[in-house]
Amino acid sequence: MRRRYSKDFLVTVVQARKSSDLIPTILRHIEIGSTIFTDCFSVYVNNQRFPKESKLIEYGYNHQFVDHSKEFVSPLFDHIHTNTIERLWREIKVDLKRKRITTRYLKAIANFYFHKTLTKQEQIGLICQALNKSS
Repeated sequence: MRRRYSKDFLVTVVQARKSSDLIPTILRHIEIGSTIFTDCFSVYVNNQRFPKESKLIEYGYNHQFVDHSKEFVSPLFDHIHTNTIERLWREIKVDLKRKRITTRYLKAIANFYFHKTLTKQEQIGLICQALNKSS
């Protein structure tokens, strides 16, 4: 999950890409009333209806989605896209590949998060706090 127009993001482990795993994760980490932008993955969107319907609206979210089988950015509203999260995943994968990470993905992603979201001053402050606590 990535908050648009900020450095904030959350990467979490789920057992499977199904409603019983993804919906509780969304409810736990995204404030009700927020706007969520997704593709038309069946966990988020009822693809059996025409027009397609959001499944996240029933939880109190403003859900905007784009059908990747047709386009990657909505032709009506150019703010409806998944480019923000797609770019984050690309950055994470490039970082893992560059560092030749093949195990301990969570540790590597935590390291990526630490360096990507915190300023140098905040990083130093956290390291100093950790050192003081261990003394």
